[in-house]
Amino acid sequence: MKINHEKIVVMNWNVNLVTKIQLEESDTEEVEKFLGATVTSTGGAGENISARLGKAQAVFCNLKNIRRNSQLGINTKLKVFKFSVLAVLLFGCETWRMINHDENKLNVFTKARIRILKIYWPMKMSNEEIK
Repeated sequence: MKINHEKIVVMNWNVNLVTKIQLEESDTEEVEKFLGATVTSTGGAGENISARLGKAQAVFCNLKNIRRNSQLGINTKLKVFKFSVLAVLLFGCETWRMINHDENKLNVFTKARIRILKIYWPMKMSNEEIK
């Protein structure tokens, strides 16, 4: 296996190192974010959640014709919501370190959009309900 030294980056997580990490006598680049906003050096997920909320809102707005279509039933609209809006909203959530504030933001967003669809939805979603 060959290592490309130009592509290696280092992220210190809640640690301040005095010395730089070197690989074969060359300094490595230190970054604050890795994989976009998925992982940050502080370990928080607030920035990533805000980005996901914006993207999910855009998807929800694009579904205006489906939401207003009276020929589609509630179950169909719910499935479209789950497989489009929730899929975009929760993409990458496995890497988030959740705190109560973040969880409340996600629940408020989801409940407000479900209310627009006129569908009952429990306050907290379990994994089984999302699938």
